[in-house]
Amino acid sequence: SIRRPWDVWEEDVEDKLADGSSHNPEMLADLQEQLASARASGLTAAFLALPAATQDVYADISLLELSAFVCWRQSQTAQQHTAQNLCAEQLEAAWDALDSDGKAGWIPESVHATLVADGQWAALLAEAPQFGDDDNDDDG
Repeated sequence: SIRRPWDVWEEDVEDKLADGSSHNPEMLADLQEQLASARASGLTAAFLALPAATQDVYADISLLELSAFVCWRQSQTAQQHTAQNLCAEQLEAAWDALDSDGKAGWIPESVHATLVADGQWAALLAEAPQFGDDDNDDDG
C-alpha cells in the first residue's frame, strides 16, 4: 500500500529506535516519548503536531512513493492482458510484493507532473500544493 506521511514518520522513528547505537541517548528518549505519545493520542494527530518543516519531509516521501506507484500502475494497465485481469486491489497487492529496489525503479523525474497528469490526485495536490522539489534529485 501507499504509505501516508504519518506512516512514513512512524517507520522512521521506529528505525531510528531500532538502530539506537547511532543516536545519542537523549535523542532516543525523545523518540521513544514521541512514539508512545503518538500511539496514545493517534498517529495522525501526533504527526500534525510536528513542525511544518518536519511534516513536509515525510509528505514529500509519501508523494514520491505515490508517484512511483502511479507510474508502475500505468505501465501495468497499459499491458492489455494485465489491465483486463487485475482489479485495483490486485494491482495494489502486486505493488506491495515488489521490494524497495523494484519500487525505486519507478520513481519519476517529476513527482508533481506525474501526479497532475494522472488526474486522480488533483484534490490531494490542491490540499498540499507545495511539496519539496518537483524533480527527484536523488540519482540513485
